[in-house]
Amino acid sequence: MREVSSKAADLANRARKSDKFAEFLIRQALPVVKGPGGGLHVIDHHHLGRALWEAKQRTVHVEIVADLSMHPAIAFWAEMEERGWLHPYDADGRLIGAERLPQHLKDMGDDVYRSLAGAVRDAGGFAKSDVPFAEFKWADFFRVRINRALLARDFNSAVKHAVGLAGSAAAAGLPGNVGRIRRSA
Repeated sequence: MREVSSKAADLANRARKSDKFAEFLIRQALPVVKGPGGGLHVIDHHHLGRALWEAKQRTVHVEIVADLSMHPAIAFWAEMEERGWLHPYDADGRLIGAERLPQHLKDMGDDVYRSLAGAVRDAGGFAKSDVPFAEFKWADFFRVRINRALLARDFNSAVKHAVGLAGSAAAAGLPGNVGRIRRSA
């Protein structure tokens, strides 16, 4: 939710320039897949979508990336997973299955390790990647290496520690790795 808060603050600044805000919303259309029953499923930019909801922006632009509405539910979710558009995990990184995913962006949980991953990326610890859910792969990497209590007590120290871990040999295979391998002393 740290990233949502940051995006919400950015949206508030943009909204003050109402003529440019409408253009921004068009450029930042949420990518969706049309599913069974015609429902729209957001496949990226979840933080922006949640920030727009928090800002009471109830109308957003969407880009329909695929129409899979002809599939029954089981085939739909299988196709979503096959295309890399499904991340059926809860805020603690536990597999929950598609049937338990939040039905609305406002119901998304707060994965503090995903927030950490976003901050590490912003600090140059790794690069943005086209790999689906790359930040969640980094979140899972940090989840087993950084104590949750440190995140709650001193987020900035956790970020510094995580940037160091991002440059370790253990992180070499993660998406967006920038290749700065640091050796332990």
